Order: sequence, then C-alpha cells, then structure tokens
Amino acid sequence: MDKRTSEAGGLRIGIFTSEERFPVFENMLRVQRILPDAEDGNPVHQERFSANPDWKKTLQEWDRAGVDVAIVDDAAFADKDAMVAGLGYFLASPQSRQERLRPVFVADAKRDDVRDTLVKLASSGVYDLVIASKGASLADRLADAVRNPAKRSDVTPLIKASPVYHAAAAPAAADRPLTRTEQVQYAARGKSVIAVAGIMPRSGATNCSIVLARHLAMLGQTPALVVDKRTGSGFTKGYRYAMAPDGKSFRVNGVDIFPAESPAVVPRRYSHVVLDVGYLPWGQKGSSDDERLARMGLEFSKADLQVVYLPCCSPADFEYLNRFFESQSASDLERYAIGVWGATDELFAMVRDKFAEKAPEVFMWNVEVYRWPLSLGKLTPDIVEVLRPVLPRGVADRALRGLEARGGGEQ
Repeated sequence: MDKRTSEAGGLRIGIFTSEERFPVFENMLRVQRILPDAEDGNPVHQERFSANPDWKKTLQEWDRAGVDVAIVDDAAFADKDAMVAGLGYFLASPQSRQERLRPVFVADAKRDDVRDTLVKLASSGVYDLVIASKGASLADRLADAVRNPAKRSDVTPLIKASPVYHAAAAPAAADRPLTRTEQVQYAARGKSVIAVAGIMPRSGATNCSIVLARHLAMLGQTPALVVDKRTGSGFTKGYRYAMAPDGKSFRVNGVDIFPAESPAVVPRRYSHVVLDVGYLPWGQKGSSDDERLARMGLEFSKADLQVVYLPCCSPADFEYLNRFFESQSASDLERYAIGVWGATDELFAMVRDKFAEKAPEVFMWNVEVYRWPLSLGKLTPDIVEVLRPVLPRGVADRALRGLEARGGGEQ
C-alpha cells in the first residue's frame, strides 16, 4: 500500500490506496482540475507501509504535516473494520489547536454493508462520503467532496440511523473520560458545531455562546445560535420584532437564533452552529439518570469545538471548579477551550497553573465582562484564538494582524 500527498490548488491532498489503484485516483483528480496537469509538475511524497496501516497514527502524522484532505479508498483495504475504527479513533482523539485534516471516504460499491458503514462513519465524524450512483460520475462526486466540505447536517439522517441508547446507557461525558469504544460510538464531531457548557447553573454559558456567535459574524462567517426553549421564550418577549416570518428563529445583531436542543434543526446554509448547552453536572453522582442532561452531554461531546465556562466570582464557585477539575483527565482538559470569568489576573494565573500541572497543553483564557445586550462592536484576540480551530484557514491570522494594526480591536 502507498500513501501519497500532493500540493494542489492550495490544498494538500493525501490518498490512502493501493499502488495499482493510485493512478485511477490521480487521473480523476487531474481531470477535475484538482491536481495540475502532468506536464505542469506534480510533486508527490510517497511513504510505504504495510497492508494494515496504523490509521490513527498515520492520520495524526498527516494532520501535523498540514495535509488538508485524506482520500480513503475503501476498495483497496481488506480489513475494513480496522479502517472504519481507525478513522473514528482519529476524529475522537484530542486534537492540536491547528487546522484539522479532513477525511473523504470513497465507499466500495461492492460492499454488502455499505449503508451500515456509512452510518458508522457519519456517527464518528466522517461527513464527506462518496459513492458512485446514477446521474453523477465517481470523479464528479469525489471532486465535489474535496472542494465542498460536508457539514454534520448533511449526514443527519445517517447519524439518526445509528442505535438510540437509553440515557442510563449513554456515556457520562461530564463524569468521566470516554473509553475508546465510546469515542468511536458517540463522538460525532461536527466540523462546524461549537458547544458551550458551564460547570454550574447560571454560569454564563448563554452569554459566551452569543459572544462566540457575534465574533463569527464579525469574522465574515454565517453563524446560527441554538438556545434552549426558556432562553428562546426570552427572545420572544424581548425581540418579538426580530422573529423570522416562519416563527422558528430570531435575528439579533447579525446572528440567527433557534430555540431548540440540537444543531440538527439548523438549515445547512450556515457555516457554523453555536450550541448553548447550559450547564453539565461534571462529576455529580446520579447525573446520568437525567435524560435531558445526558442528551446535552452527548451533544457537547459531538461538537468540533468544546468550550467550558468556569465562574470564579465567589468562594462557593470553587466547589464546582474542583469537582470539574477532578472529573476530567488530562486529555479531556486539553480538548476544551476553558474560559474563566470573574477572576482577577492573579486568581486566573493560580487557576491556570493548577490546570497546567495536570494538563500542560490546556487552553484557557481570562474572560472579559460582557454587558447585555452584547452588541459587541469589537473583536477580542482571546475569542479569535478560541475560534481558530473552526475558522477557514488564514481567517484568524488576518483578524489578529488587523487588530494589531489598529492597536485595539475596534471594528
């Protein structure tokens, strides 16, 4: 087997396939103008490995090397279970705060279990699924998947087709780290979904969600904000003139707001969905018996960017903070973006040092005080850094250069 990567049209593309099948994919990508013509030159890096590659390790290496798209040729591999599991392990593993590699899965049409395989892949976070069908060539479908990344909403029917578990059987994402099996089974990571959870009731998660959505709008993205029905009722009373004609959403300060409990309600026209999870009972006994909390914990674990809000406004807050800290492994903490609000610089430094002893790569920031109605006429460098993993390449750096040039952040 060979894995090859090539620079093309601003994208670095890698292909998992056999030596015999590589020319087929190379030709499809050239015909579709994704790879340059042969006479224009096509620098290719080739590395040999066994017929049963270490999928997670290889994908992580490609991710660190800056490969944008990994095309996986299903027909080239005999151990298909290992391939599906390996893709799931890669997507469920803690990621660096860099741009992420995106797998594009080209299904073997001769599989007996094609649909079951697609369901498993979609549920583990692989959304770019290519299969030949009437009315479109495989080359056309592959080119479309490479050029136009799919969103979680595009494969929602497949995700919904995966088994439904009782709340008591669902992984207690807020209580303990997921096992590797649970990661593959539950951690469908929406590339454009940002979930925000607090560690206690009224911890500020809703305000944080609005701030993130507003920043996305100012960064040129098209965000939607999903809030619970209680918050939605508040918007109904306070922003009744901002309601959409269909009565399903509100538009406030450039952000469309949907009262619901899942990103699945949001139409596909949005580039990002910010989900206000509310609070999760991190480390509390018996929390898995609450069906809604278990469901929101799952939604949080599926998100591509997981933001945790820690209040430090009074001594009582430290009981919640310590319970959250003790319930999370180092890899859990390093997966989150953790905001600390209400803390002085000295207290923030103390909390950050405590977390860094356990998780050296933890990402934390000292949250500004945002006053309602959160119109936010400026970008803040901290929030731009929080959003970096889910922004198109280069957007965060351009925004930070602009802020530096302006000497503050006014937009």
